[in-house]
Amino acid sequence: MTPEQKARERIDDQLRATGWAVQSADEMDISAGRGVAVREFPLDTGFADYLLYADAKATLSLKFHHFAQIHVRVPSCDEQRCIVTVFKALDHEIELLSTEMDALKEQKKGLMQQLLTGQVRLGGVQ
Repeated sequence: MTPEQKARERIDDQLRATGWAVQSADEMDISAGRGVAVREFPLDTGFADYLLYADAKATLSLKFHHFAQIHVRVPSCDEQRCIVTVFKALDHEIELLSTEMDALKEQKKGLMQQLLTGQVRLGGVQ
């Protein structure tokens, strides 16, 4: 396997790991996901190593030398665990607030029904 093929495999794996659908130009389906990376896409000036689509719109064409300039910071495992803990707490808070909002909507519906049927009257309103 050539160094370019090895690099392409690594890049494909990294793109997939971050949620991109990776396809070759002859089998491309830009509706396959929110992010689609098409390999070896023909351009007027040659080939793009990758043409990136976001929500079915072409956003960027990349050549291998672009990837050498990209630096991605990956948090340590401890930091990732902390991030997960925070997001779980936020999810729990959202769930509690959603439950409270549903209860308030039901209460409002009941009060509106009582007002509309005359079971309850507002003070000072004739």
